[in-house]
Amino acid sequence: MRKHGINALTPQPEDIELVNKIIYQELVRGIVRSESKKQLVKVIEKLIDNGAQGIALACTELPLLITGKVNNIKLYNTAKIHAIKALEYATQ
Repeated sequence: MRKHGINALTPQPEDIELVNKIIYQELVRGIVRSESKKQLVKVIEKLIDNGAQGIALACTELPLLITGKVNNIKLYNTAKIHAIKALEYATQ
């Protein structure tokens, strides 16, 4: 990514732990809680405060909880991106 001028930011370890908890104890079980969405937005806001200009939702379950933008920062649904590229590849 750096080769293309992109600097990747990652959440703090405690935020990674929180996101993993939300994914594995809730989302993969079909549980979608507004409180968890609020917590995820806080994690994203911390990344924005550290300079993030876009957020990759790099887990297929995260778009179940959050989509669109947070504080005008675009969220990238990587599952959707992969599906679109796979379809484009398959139909070329």
